[in-house]
Formats: sequence, C-alpha cells, structure tokens
Amino acid sequence: MYTPQPIAVHTNLARQNFRRGDCAPYDNVVRYTAPNFIMPPVLIARLTVGGTATVTAVDLDDNDLTTLTPASQTIYALDDKGEWEMLVLGAGNWAGAASLMAEQRCYLRIDDGSTTYYTDEIQIDTNTSGFPPDCGENWIKISWTLNGTCMVSGTTTADPAIPIHPYPLVDLTFYAFWKANVSRPEWEFEEKVEPDAHGVNVPETKKLVKRWSAEGVPVSESVSDALTIAALSDTVTIEFRDGTAFTGIRDIQTDVSWEAGGCKAVVKFNFSTNYLVKQGCC
Repeated sequence: MYTPQPIAVHTNLARQNFRRGDCAPYDNVVRYTAPNFIMPPVLIARLTVGGTATVTAVDLDDNDLTTLTPASQTIYALDDKGEWEMLVLGAGNWAGAASLMAEQRCYLRIDDGSTTYYTDEIQIDTNTSGFPPDCGENWIKISWTLNGTCMVSGTTTADPAIPIHPYPLVDLTFYAFWKANVSRPEWEFEEKVEPDAHGVNVPETKKLVKRWSAEGVPVSESVSDALTIAALSDTVTIEFRDGTAFTGIRDIQTDVSWEAGGCKAVVKFNFSTNYLVKQGCC
C-alpha cells in the first residue's frame, strides 16, 4: 500500500526515483548537524507482522554506509480487523550518522525481518542555519500534520465493510525543503447575495481572500505527492530562512506537470492565508 510522504518507501529497488529510466537523483534534503541527524517520519504500511526494523544508509552505488537508529519505532493498526499496520520510524534525531558527509546522496534500506524496503534518495545537508545553504537560491520549508482518523484508502480483504486508514490515528508532522519562491499574491473576491422584498439582490457578505503561489525547481514524484496530500491537513506552515513564516495556510491547490520524461514534477503550490469579510449586518 503506497503511502504519500516526502521520502517514499518501495519494496523493489527498481522503483526508486533515481533508478527509473534516465531520472537523475533529486536533492531531497535531510539536515545533519553533528551529532544531530534530523529526519521526518518514515512510514511503512504493511500486512500485520509486528516487529521493528534495522535501518541502513546505503550510497547510490549500493554500498552500505552506516547503521542508523531512528528516534523511535512505533507500530499502529490501520484497520479494526488487524489486517494492516503501519511501522512509523519516528521524526527527530536519528543516531549513527557520524560517517555521513555533506552533500552525500544515499537511500535507506529498511529490514523488518519479513520484508526489505528501500526509500528514494536523500541528500545530506550539514549547514548549521537550519536551512540548506543559500548559494543564491531561495529555500522554503513546508510542514503539515496528518491524522488518519477521518481518512480511508480502501477496505480489508476479510471484510469489505471495514475501512483501511492511510495514516495512523495520531498526529504526525511531515516536512520538505524546496528551492522555491512564494510570490504572485492575488486577492479573490466572493459575494453572497439574497433577494430583498422587491426581488433585488442585496449583498449579505463580501469576502476577499489573499492567495499566494509557491513555485520552484522540479521535484521527485514522492515530494510532488506529499505536497499535494498536504491539502488534507488542517495545519500547514511555510517557513523562510529569515525566520518568518506563513501559518494558517488553507485552500491548498497543486497544479502538477511533468518534464524529463516523467522524472520530475513541476509543481505550483497555491494557497490562501489572509481573508477579509464584510457582513450585511453592518
């Protein structure tokens, strides 16, 4: 079962982003400021087997680099029949990264004793500012929180009436760094009218909504999927290097087109923030 998340997980090496056709590796940045290797959560949906996993960082030539210890490993049921579960490798500081180098690309091999999983590639960033190095490029950090309680992605084999949740029934916060600019603000006008006693439409409310667009370098399929799924979150934030942030983001719409033979997604991440409402009672 595919789980949209910033660092995708596969059961087949051939499905990794950098191995697909002529796709070049994508710079999916993970920060490492020794001794802290800060990872987002990595989710593995699987048939219920129980047990935690061993995690190994592997370079893109398939050489083992180091064994990593996630901040936590927790198993959550995804349905009431116990058919599916999710192993969550927790966000936070993962131990064992001392041998990893700046700008190094690698992927994670995750072995739970029953199945071996492989993530898409990540790139190690050692900049101490909390953001990837500037180098004349703008970086933003998009964060969102998901909870699978009110979400369904299928039903169990044993009983088609029992839903399977795509995420655990707890809050999990994801994030992705993206070379992008937030620009092109526009105000959208909405008006709700009701006819008066003479049949003349009279405004009940007038509403102005400010919309922005984040556009940047093309991203991998998994990052494109993750940014799109962020629309299901009630808590989305965009942070900037200077410490400012957009909070309370809503009405997310993504427009995705493809280039490089389908290797990279050109994403327009549109959203609203501020709004003004004038009510007829005034």
